[in-house]
Amino acid sequence: MPKDQVVELLYRVGGRLASYGNQAADGTGLRFSQLFLLYEMLRWRPETDGALSVSALAKKLGFSKSSICTTVQALKGMGYLTQNVSGSDSRKKEIALTPKARACEAAVAGQMLALDARLCTGLSRQALEAVRHALFQIVENMQQPSPQVP
Repeated sequence: MPKDQVVELLYRVGGRLASYGNQAADGTGLRFSQLFLLYEMLRWRPETDGALSVSALAKKLGFSKSSICTTVQALKGMGYLTQNVSGSDSRKKEIALTPKARACEAAVAGQMLALDARLCTGLSRQALEAVRHALFQIVENMQQPSPQVP
């Protein structure tokens, strides 16, 4: 039997990351998916002024709109996000950060950076750069159409 294929390893990492992330987020009142989305929106705030459509958010993250909507609804219910009609197109709704979200920016960033550090424990700087490079390339490759299996 061949060694684990990259796709198998990525699948296993993805399956474990949510659970591991939820443990790391314990005590924040947020699930990992909520913490992650909030972190990304806070990071993009300078370029987006803290407001994005669900479609734009899904595209930036590479997730489906339906998975983003579930997390957005939860964060809205907790007071971290609002949803407003876009000024340029009344059919479009924009998701925006609330003052509550902006107030916890340092804590959210701290949680995500601590999680990142724990996940990378034991990796040399060179190994970490190689992993980052490989993962960015895999993400780029995944933006291409999936191969058809005969």
